[in-house]
Amino acid sequence: MKKYKNLGKNSSVIAFEEGEDYINIQFENGWIYKYSAKSAGMFKVDMLKMFANRGMGLNEYITHFAYKDYERKYRGIIEGPVWRK
Repeated sequence: MKKYKNLGKNSSVIAFEEGEDYINIQFENGWIYKYSAKSAGMFKVDMLKMFANRGMGLNEYITHFAYKDYERKYRGIIEGPVWRK
């Protein structure tokens, strides 16, 4: 997973991992949410990827537009390190 830059300094997102049609987002509480084209639609997945790579606005976008659109949620490591805030 790639560490989220959190340029706004107020996000609970700490890391993310992108795939072709999905993004996994790890929050500071340890939960990882998978948003996929199947669950959220490709437009939302692309927006989540954009905000994740920008390092700002991801948590806000999720809260307002994709809160319940995740495919699954789980705890654990996908690949790479577990990031801490």
